[in-house]
Amino acid sequence: MVLLGTAAVRGGGAVLPRGFWAAVRVWLEKPQVANRRLCGASIEAEGAVLLGEDRDTFLRLGSGEEPAGAAELGRLWREVREELLRFLTAGPDVCNGTVTFLPLEENSEGKYQIKKCNIYQIHLTHIQDEEWSVSITAPSSEDWFSDGITYPKLSWLGDVLLSKLAKWSVEQKYSEFRSTLSLIPVAKYSRIYQDLKEKYKEMVK
Repeated sequence: MVLLGTAAVRGGGAVLPRGFWAAVRVWLEKPQVANRRLCGASIEAEGAVLLGEDRDTFLRLGSGEEPAGAAELGRLWREVREELLRFLTAGPDVCNGTVTFLPLEENSEGKYQIKKCNIYQIHLTHIQDEEWSVSITAPSSEDWFSDGITYPKLSWLGDVLLSKLAKWSVEQKYSEFRSTLSLIPVAKYSRIYQDLKEKYKEMVK
């Protein structure tokens, strides 16, 4: 694993690790806040990965009615679970936290595959007392693919995203208020936004 960057953070009381998970949630659900080239994110399915004492794993997706893409994600998980288990169990102890991002790409057959060269992790590590650190690591910098949008540069992850996550982790601004943009389907918003850009690009110039 290659260390892309580390940021020291201080959090007294209940700020950390709770603030870290809130910051990660922002990156998951509202990536456009950090990367303005993105229109947003849409969660297709959610679930829990349980690690037993025998190191066995399983994926539980949704509750009640099966969400769209759940079967496909389940198949994907079964195919690559040994690879992913190495990442999931290599993190710090329970006092800390690790988030592993596994980019999925759809092939011509409609099947999803993990883009292994672009897996990366965000770590929260408790140093002592109120001292913590947030860091980002990636398996290899040589194989990393960047298109500047969906797959940002490693330097962007280690500088821009890391600094934002560190800042958000200690900001006590946890609001249940939903922005008006969150009421609009991301795919529809993105499509209309791109159409408008194309239609009025000459006027903007």
